[in-house]
Amino acid sequence: PQKMQWHYSSKRGKVRSRTNALKDIYWRMNNMQAAKSGILYYVIGYPASGKTTALGSAITARVATEHTKPFKHIDYEDGTVQIGARRTQFGGTDALPFNVQPKVLKWLPEAEASVIVGEGDRLCNNKFFNAVVEMGMPLKIVHIEVPELIARYRAWARRYELNESWLKSRRTKVDRVVRTWQNYVTRIDGRRDACAVANDLRHCIYG
Repeated sequence: PQKMQWHYSSKRGKVRSRTNALKDIYWRMNNMQAAKSGILYYVIGYPASGKTTALGSAITARVATEHTKPFKHIDYEDGTVQIGARRTQFGGTDALPFNVQPKVLKWLPEAEASVIVGEGDRLCNNKFFNAVVEMGMPLKIVHIEVPELIARYRAWARRYELNESWLKSRRTKVDRVVRTWQNYVTRIDGRRDACAVANDLRHCIYG
């Protein structure tokens, strides 16, 4: 949370500082109220850990509507909303532009969904998760955990042509997020077959 900082150089400056702080509190309270209806489940993992496959199988409801504004997202018939697009390679939030994060954060408090799901590298960062928590939206991060060698083999088997330095940076990023947000993280053993991983993810999201 942002700290109030008083400026004693003048009475006017102090009033201005207090006004800005109150505006910030008012904004946060409005967002908290708006975000209470839904919970965000965000699936993370190394590249080729099986995030897209698992989430695609975990959601069993039929697609109701696919939206393109304010960014790509999907409404399902059971009320679930998925951020991003469904596709085999580079699906989920990785189908969205690099600058999509502010649009998603603006949209989240207005989303009329009890379950919002996302997966992928695009929104897997501390700034995004901090903003979600600060607006009062419940957050659960699901880590599909696989050893590096298994992730490498799966990438090779799928004939992904990924830059080695990029792969290393994504693994480091995931490890950092898991450490920072450990109280929000649920771990799923991604070494098993895709059906078992999807079942665990389905149970995590829907109970």
